[in-house]
Order: sequence, then structure tokens, then C-alpha cells
Amino acid sequence: MYHQEVSYAHASSLEALDPELWELLKDKRPGEEVQVGEYVYWKSSRSDTVRRAWMEDLRLVGKKGSWQEKSPGGRQMKLT
Repeated sequence: MYHQEVSYAHASSLEALDPELWELLKDKRPGEEVQVGEYVYWKSSRSDTVRRAWMEDLRLVGKKGSWQEKSPGGRQMKLT
């Protein structure tokens, strides 16, 4: 599924283009996040891709792209 708030790169491309970032990500489990500056990176569980989202977009949209915001108790709630 494509979400305009998330950037995608193939893992082998990221390894060639940004080896330092790949070193941070390569041993992480799919979905486990790495924060670099204002961006969050994680490996996809369904394909050999790495995804990137701006932290604020990720807070609002979530990794699955359903416009939700975490409530203070940690639960997801739909935005109106």
C-alpha cells in the first residue's frame, strides 16, 4: 500500500546511498524504528524496503496510513 506521507527505498539502494543509515537499520527487526533528525526510518515487514516518514506525519498518520493520533493513554483515535 502506498502512502504519500512515507518515502520508500529498496534496502540495497539505501545501503549504497547511505551506508551509515543502513548500519543503524540492518540489524533491526521489521517495524523497529530508528530516528535520525526529524525523520523516522524502519524496515518493511512485507518487502525488502526501508521506509521514512517525518515524525509529525508519522504521529498523525501512523505506519499503516490511517489518519489517527495517539491519545495520552497510548491508544489510537481517529482524527475528525
